[in-house]
Amino acid sequence: LGDWHMTWIQTISGGKLDFQSPDPADIHLTDIATVLSRIPRFAGHTVDVYTVAQHSLLVSQNLPPEWQLAGLLHDAHEAYVGDLPSPLKRFCPGYKLIEDRVQRAFEEKFGLPAMSLRVGPVRQMDLVVLATEKRDLLLPEPEQWDPLPEPLAEKIYANGNSVDLAKDFVYVAQHLMKGI
Repeated sequence: LGDWHMTWIQTISGGKLDFQSPDPADIHLTDIATVLSRIPRFAGHTVDVYTVAQHSLLVSQNLPPEWQLAGLLHDAHEAYVGDLPSPLKRFCPGYKLIEDRVQRAFEEKFGLPAMSLRVGPVRQMDLVVLATEKRDLLLPEPEQWDPLPEPLAEKIYANGNSVDLAKDFVYVAQHLMKGI
């Protein structure tokens, strides 16, 4: 293949997103919903198919109304950069730079305050949902995890239906954006 110079990917809608300079105009809700409904959490190592879209919906619905859109979109960048397991991200500083760049484009696109997708109530609920996923969707741990907050009281179940999840994601996002 020789030297590879492309800095962009083609999106499911036929557009593109350039990783060097992500343009908020190139980010589309249907791309996000469709792709996140197909990307498995935990690199697919759950007892049933469980996706980033389902995770994002769960984070959103457990936040106060003013944080729900940020909660829904907190992992939306993964529709373009993929979902690396957190322990692996620590070994990929270049990935983190690109991830941050794309997240900033998301914040601009959806009118969210800087860092709102990564800190505060959204980050805390992301960890609560992670603890819930660990309890309900993973096999018993082979080693002790880093400390997590208490999980949600209600048990969660995987829903591997990507078409329904994508529709739900778009519906919730459109509903939440009406309030902006």
